[in-house]
Amino acid sequence: MTKHTNIRFDTALTALVQIADESFGREVATQGLFLRDANGTLTFILRSAVEIEARAKFDQMAKQTLGSYVQGPSATADELYDSRLENLAAGLLEPVEFSSGPGFVRILDRRIVGQDWNTPSFSFELKIPILSFFSCKGGVGRSTALAVAAAALSDIGQNVMIVDLDLEAPGIGTILLPSDGLPEYGVLDYLVEQGLSPIDSQFLEDCISPSPLTAGRGLVEVMPAVGQRGVGNPQNVLPKLGRAFIDRVGPDGETHSFMGQVQSLMKAIAERGRTSVILVDARAGLSESSAAAVVGLGGTVLMFGVDTPQTFECYRYLFAQMNRYALDPDVPQDWRFGLQMVHAKAGRGTEAYEHFRDQALNLFAEFLYDEAAPSDLIGFNFDIDDDSAPHYAWPISFDADFVEFDPHSRRDQLSREFFDRSFGLFVRNVINNVTTFQGQVT
Repeated sequence: MTKHTNIRFDTALTALVQIADESFGREVATQGLFLRDANGTLTFILRSAVEIEARAKFDQMAKQTLGSYVQGPSATADELYDSRLENLAAGLLEPVEFSSGPGFVRILDRRIVGQDWNTPSFSFELKIPILSFFSCKGGVGRSTALAVAAAALSDIGQNVMIVDLDLEAPGIGTILLPSDGLPEYGVLDYLVEQGLSPIDSQFLEDCISPSPLTAGRGLVEVMPAVGQRGVGNPQNVLPKLGRAFIDRVGPDGETHSFMGQVQSLMKAIAERGRTSVILVDARAGLSESSAAAVVGLGGTVLMFGVDTPQTFECYRYLFAQMNRYALDPDVPQDWRFGLQMVHAKAGRGTEAYEHFRDQALNLFAEFLYDEAAPSDLIGFNFDIDDDSAPHYAWPISFDADFVEFDPHSRRDQLSREFFDRSFGLFVRNVINNVTTFQGQVT
């Protein structure tokens, strides 16, 4: 019997897996499902027939070893009156140490918040490109880069829709819209109201305003997080935030998570027929709302970061979660091609770019790249100097002129002549990404 001491959240699953391995054998443990409830308590869901005596022994050993970290500790789907637990694809694959060596089990995390991280939606797609601007840390210039990208895309005739999903710290609306140009409502209202009353196309239009700051041939429209109603009734913004992430039950009786609601919004925008590309300003960090943009909208996820240990520490947590999706044989793996690192506020020169690139490569190699030679065209793997690789970051050079970004006062900040010296390569990559997608759809 393997000895376990100092059981905590991080060690409880391994301990229970090893007890299941020793009590029932590795095959039963692998075919079963480890259920972790909102409090972190574990239950082993049996999906194979076992002897009564063996189960009793398992329950006794698990209680003695894990104490309050287990409930049951074993159960069947029938005993819990939940037939969904019989689904062999339920949960995500988790690498663990069995008593006999390394392997994988399926774990189903039931959480009060952040459930979308456990249920990625890689099958979602629209006929127009979506680029999600995400960063693990705030203050990296993500929203500034989005505004610049919108101006550049507009300049070549693209009709751009900008959606502010940074609900807890909205900003892109104030960058691209004057205070008197805000729409009546915003994304926050759209999410809350659809749980209270029917949402029609007119309400969507009331959440959108054109930006007067771009002089391109294409239209730039903005759906800010908060509209005029929110500005006029600021006491209601926090109460709305408390309801924006609630699961909604649709007319068909189906439950829609925050991710599902955001997907519905994207479909509604596409159905207007006036948008050729959607840019999403995602919430910084590993919050619940971030999951929708990172693993729920398909398209391209631009992962911004500055070259600091804190950046890569945070991305390591994210990539460890993404590794669970990559391990699952039932999940199509082409979603990984939509990831792209962006080196924000980069120092000038090859050495600065290479250091960030190398750090990014280490993360991809540890969690997401296949264990295959770079020459293997089938596997998801890239050479260190492959500029098409997701670890090969698009650089945005640090520019003191963009520290105080305010295109309302300085309209030239959104002109190509002004931003090209720092954002030139980044903008060209964004344009190439968008036009390549459109060419494939056409």
